[in-house]
Amino acid sequence: MKPELVVPDLTNFRLKPYVSYKTDAEIEKRQKAYEAAVRKYGSPEKADAQVKEDERWPPPALSARALFDIFYADKVRQYFASGTYDHPANSPKRRDDTDSQQSLSRNSSS
Repeated sequence: MKPELVVPDLTNFRLKPYVSYKTDAEIEKRQKAYEAAVRKYGSPEKADAQVKEDERWPPPALSARALFDIFYADKVRQYFASGTYDHPANSPKRRDDTDSQQSLSRNSSS
């Protein structure tokens, strides 16, 4: 499956993108608080261990592992613990079912 981006044509659109100036004040406030934590704890790594994730500046990058942990890890653990998770390669596909039915009909007609 290929991702498909649906983007509207804004050729003659009169409005321009808008970002509130208030955003800058919030970013500066967050940055100053994080810099104070870095000074207090001595390094960004130590500050990261003491400060909540949503208070870090710049915000931490999301890795593929972090996204997996956020969205899928708990479900996978539940399925694995209960024994109900089965790898998709082990489950039959609809296409295989129709192929096997077609091959049976061919074998019975010969």
